Amino acid sequence: MTTPAYAFTAELAQPLPQALETLRAALAAEQMGIVSEVDMQATLKAKLGLDSPPQRLLGLCSPRIAHALVSAEPDIAALLPCGGSIAEPTPGRTRIVLQDPRVILQTSGSTQAEVRDALWHQLNGALPSEVKRLDGFLDISNATGLEWYGRHGFTEQPHYFIYEARRAASVPTMPEQVQQATASQHTSLLELAKLVFPSGYLTDSELTATNNDQHALFVIADGGRVDGYVYANIANADTDDAEVYVDYLVVRPESRGRKIGRTLLQAALSWGFAKRGVSKAALTVAADNANAQGLYASVGFALAATGVPMRLDRA
Repeated sequence: MTTPAYAFTAELAQPLPQALETLRAALAAEQMGIVSEVDMQATLKAKLGLDSPPQRLLGLCSPRIAHALVSAEPDIAALLPCGGSIAEPTPGRTRIVLQDPRVILQTSGSTQAEVRDALWHQLNGALPSEVKRLDGFLDISNATGLEWYGRHGFTEQPHYFIYEARRAASVPTMPEQVQQATASQHTSLLELAKLVFPSGYLTDSELTATNNDQHALFVIADGGRVDGYVYANIANADTDDAEVYVDYLVVRPESRGRKIGRTLLQAALSWGFAKRGVSKAALTVAADNANAQGLYASVGFALAATGVPMRLDRA
């Protein structure tokens, strides 16, 4: 899962209730607190009858920082408190997303650098010690943001291209040789995932989960041997901003040259465009991966932006 441009993300190997208490204690140590909390899972069930993973929407506040912001620009109170989310999409593994404090300053007319920096130091100090790394992801044109990240110790990582495709009048059909992974293929699937992406962000249980309306994994296999797979999810499902995001497109090294990648990509687009009715697809590729870029262009993807990952390793 990618890091959004408007937030910092971290993952803890803890269930949501424990991770929430870890975050709460870390915030208190920095004179911050959770001032509002919405049980998103319970709300969606009660209001819409929908089942969803455990998730809480949080309002985070530091009285000192809030006072500095409101003193500089009183109407900025409408943007407070800072937002956060804590979710457990996979049992025992919780994802924390905290609003990048610069978002508020970029929205406002304030240019007080001391307020921006104070927000950052408060947020960074509040993160649990278990969080060893912070990742940001900016558009290459955001010179102010890149300067800010660099000044606070983040290092620039190799660039990525963001490609997008729009649903055409004629959408791809599901290729006959593509299938959902069976239980007998899971061992080969996981072995291939670790071979190509040893540090991939999807867990074994996410890769082997049954396809649903939010995510799907398709394979091309020879019996129990998986030669390639594609994993896609739909962000902001049932909204105008919904898009099919291709998280992983993987082909076994010795199976390349057989158009497996192209076929799997067509399967992901067919699932998103034809079955789920989404109008846009997106994916991210390393800027130096020319072969993959050519593949994506061949099925209708076009370059939309250049992303710059920024990383901070915490002691």
